[in-house]
Amino acid sequence: MVTRREIVGSVLFIALLMGGLLLLVGLAGAFLQLPPLSITLLVSAFEAVLLLPPWLIIIRGHRGSWAHLGFRGFHPGYLLLAGGLLFASFVINLLWSLLLAPFGLETQPQVLPIFGGGLQGLILALVAGSLIAPLAEETFFRGFLFANLREHQGPLRAMVTTALLFALFHFTPTAFVPLFFLGCFLALLYHLSDSLLPSILLHATMNTLAFTLSYLVERLGPLA
Repeated sequence: MVTRREIVGSVLFIALLMGGLLLLVGLAGAFLQLPPLSITLLVSAFEAVLLLPPWLIIIRGHRGSWAHLGFRGFHPGYLLLAGGLLFASFVINLLWSLLLAPFGLETQPQVLPIFGGGLQGLILALVAGSLIAPLAEETFFRGFLFANLREHQGPLRAMVTTALLFALFHFTPTAFVPLFFLGCFLALLYHLSDSLLPSILLHATMNTLAFTLSYLVERLGPLA
């Protein structure tokens, strides 16, 4: 069983390392004018760091396997639940966007320009944000953090705790509320299905739809 000390240590490790990487990415973007492909590699490395604590603690330290982190089969019926939670997430995002609109605030900043914009930006964003990010974030936040906190706190407290950390991890204050609910939904899906795969699919689909919509708005202009 993973101890509380190992859990807290892994969170602090990620917080410190992510802070350093975020600063590095910011400085690199400001002073080096990196091309989109290099930025994609930096963002991917930023996400891949999340795999370190699960690998060091579960795989190496406790002699576990990737199945212990949730990489196991699941009943196909949970895909229907994932679809319902995806719809609920979009409703929450829409309602939150409407609440922020009178203040001139956006829920999420435009991401595609970071990757160069256009079709190239969409492809690079999908690689970093729809492939690598869901795999790394779900492995850490749900397969490692939630699964082990659940043993110490119970499922409800573990869900809230990991959802809070998940929302904070994204460094986007205006998106904190929808990210918190998304974190709760992903933990619930993992808890019920006993598999990390539905959560990864939900997370990847959510990001893919967001990037694709952003690309269409960029190409066609605002709908309103």
